[in-house]
Amino acid sequence: NAACNLYAGAVLTSFDYNIASDATCNLVLGNDHPNTNPNLYTLGNYGGFSYSAPPRRTSIAIDHAAPSFSPTDIDQRGFLFVDGNRDGIVIPDIGAVEFQLSNVFIPFINTP
Repeated sequence: NAACNLYAGAVLTSFDYNIASDATCNLVLGNDHPNTNPNLYTLGNYGGFSYSAPPRRTSIAIDHAAPSFSPTDIDQRGFLFVDGNRDGIVIPDIGAVEFQLSNVFIPFINTP
């Protein structure tokens, strides 16, 4: 199925900063990403009150929303926006779910 095949005669208008897996969405602005795999996890329970499909570490969505777009500081799950690409600037991700950096824990072993 085409990603944006809504119904006969419908035309989607982009306001920029979108991703679609095919070319049916009329994504023609400079920061749109048509024919692009968004590289998301499968739909599931990743926290919050609804199922979501968060971006994987290699997703083009990470830190690629409009820098001026931040109506809230949280995604649809209630998680805070983070600096997903670690460049020192917090920019929202494209989509409703923000990439979350994982914590790496290194065990401390004290040997005499």
